[in-house]
Parts: sequence; structure tokens; C-alpha cells
Amino acid sequence: MREIASYETVCEAANVLVVEGVEPSIVAVQRRIGGGSYSTVKKHMASWAEQRAREAVSVPAIPA
Repeated sequence: MREIASYETVCEAANVLVVEGVEPSIVAVQRRIGGGSYSTVKKHMASWAEQRAREAVSVPAIPA
């Protein structure tokens, strides 16, 4: 049986929501993936947010 709220599925849904201009909340991600427990989605969303923060810091600024 496939896990609905895997880390990869949650990250993909959150990224799509960002591209669409929608706040990637836990509930919005659950709707996008069609389920998943609140605690599981919350855990994966926290990891996703940490990864995005690390990537934002590691990307050099583009000169004007």
C-alpha cells in the first residue's frame, strides 16, 4: 500500500502550491494530495520549510 503523505508527495504538493501563489498550509497540502494525517503532513512540511530556508541562504545574490 502506497503512503499518501510521503515526504516526496508533500514536498511536491507544497512546491506546486507556491508556484500557484497559494500558501502551502498543512490543510492545503492535504487537499492537494488527497489525504494524509495532520501530524505526518506537518512533520514533512517542517522538513520542507527547513530545506527551502537552507536553499535560500546558499543561493548567491544576482548582481544588478
